Amino acid sequence: MFEHLSTAWKYNRGTLLIVIGGVAGTLMCGIWYFQLLPNIEFTPQTTVSATLPTQFSLLVVTIRGPRHLPDNLGEEQLPKGYFQLFSAAGTLADRGTPHLSREFILDGEDIVALAIDDMQPGTYSALAFIDTNFNGQLDFNDQGQAIEPFRLSLPSDATADSLNLQDAALELSPGQKVFLNIDFQELIPDPTSPK
Repeated sequence: MFEHLSTAWKYNRGTLLIVIGGVAGTLMCGIWYFQLLPNIEFTPQTTVSATLPTQFSLLVVTIRGPRHLPDNLGEEQLPKGYFQLFSAAGTLADRGTPHLSREFILDGEDIVALAIDDMQPGTYSALAFIDTNFNGQLDFNDQGQAIEPFRLSLPSDATADSLNLQDAALELSPGQKVFLNIDFQELIPDPTSPK
């Protein structure tokens, strides 16, 4: 049995492994003793903007685009969308004029980020939609259903297809920082294809 262990030791270069292990252990002890490890601290999300005036709110919106875009889209055909804030009353079809509207372009980078640092405190409903026919508005069919991909700032317990702006109420308090994630994972229909 001793012969077998001796052969395995030589075959696996046991002496070399012991030396490497000893050197690694000595280095780790030295790093620990002299405290050479870097101090890593995680910054919480609440410190994004230290200079935010107290009378405004900060709204950070990340929009995740669809997984696949058609390869044949030219520069002028890249999907364009809009992020809008409305009063939290009524339905999506009769939403009125937005308090804020920002355009975004989905260029295949997967995520678009918007930072809005001058929001007046209040209760809003956030809407994001992809303008597949490039007319600058969210379109509806005769039954009052949206015919373009859209998302509302709905809480997790609301139904995803709700058109009620009160369900999507978003409270912005003075000096508050709000992070909103909007996810479009469906394929955008080709606006040039016949319907």
